Amino acid sequence: MIIRPATLEDEPSIREMYLAFLNEVEAFGYDIPATPESVEKAWKSRFRPTIESKGPIFVADHEGAIEGFVAMTGLIPIKAINHGVYVRPAWRRQGVGYALMWAAKKWCRQLGVEKIFDMVSLTNEAGLKLMAKLGEEPVAFAYNLTA
Repeated sequence: MIIRPATLEDEPSIREMYLAFLNEVEAFGYDIPATPESVEKAWKSRFRPTIESKGPIFVADHEGAIEGFVAMTGLIPIKAINHGVYVRPAWRRQGVGYALMWAAKKWCRQLGVEKIFDMVSLTNEAGLKLMAKLGEEPVAFAYNLTA
């Protein structure tokens, strides 16, 4: 497995995985519609510009097959926003998510980024374990005010 910066050629795999990611986070209670339209919007507004500018979107490449990705955007002098880390089910719990996050964090550190904002649901046990393994601690909560 090779962790490398994403290219525009990775678009079909990233789109497919991002839709799967949205379906999974919807199950955790996030208010993000899991539709091809939401994937298209994210691709045009965040992912494509970040890849084109050589920003921190990394993929896990296994013999040419993209098995996971992490997407950091919103880079400003001191913060970055993690828009998702996703690993295909067959590759989970094998260190792929950790390797993706490590690559993105290393890239951010090299730019002088001091904080990364990760949004992980309190019901996402695997995501919380990954963040803890990376040495991260929860520092804030988001509240759904529509209820």
